[in-house]
Amino acid sequence: MKPISGNHIYLRSLEAEDIDFLFRIENDERFWILSDTVVPFSRESLINYISNAQQPLQEVGQYRYVICNDNDQPVGLIDLFEYDATLHKAGIGLIIAPDQQKKGYGSSALACLISYAFDRLKIKMLVANVLINNTVSISLFEKFNFEKIGVKKKHILSENGYIDQILFQLKAD
Repeated sequence: MKPISGNHIYLRSLEAEDIDFLFRIENDERFWILSDTVVPFSRESLINYISNAQQPLQEVGQYRYVICNDNDQPVGLIDLFEYDATLHKAGIGLIIAPDQQKKGYGSSALACLISYAFDRLKIKMLVANVLINNTVSISLFEKFNFEKIGVKKKHILSENGYIDQILFQLKAD
């Protein structure tokens, strides 16, 4: 897939060279709550994942993009998932590596993917699930006019008990 360019970043497909970055992100326990992960991923399983990650969004319903900075270094991941071609909708997920946060990468990546999803993929609705205590992500999605359409009460189990998850939605104009 051709890279999707934005402000100081670009989005591209996962490549074999991303194994170290992917291994670090997927095995960072701070992110496990977002993906229901409970045990670390092996390098082998992630290598297999990368080799199968090139399947078209329309066939498998999800696609993971690597967010790269101006120096061609991966700084995060942004996903389209639960893609529904009939209803023209998809979920969106975003992770920025902890050492790369607060540099505007998340905002730039979200802007790129929204534009790509609406303009090129003809998606009409994007949804995002955000933990109620993740004020940075809440602000980010609100900045892009995602509307809070509901709260899943005590939906995610954290180390401190169950917490709420906000459901956001953005519709194409």
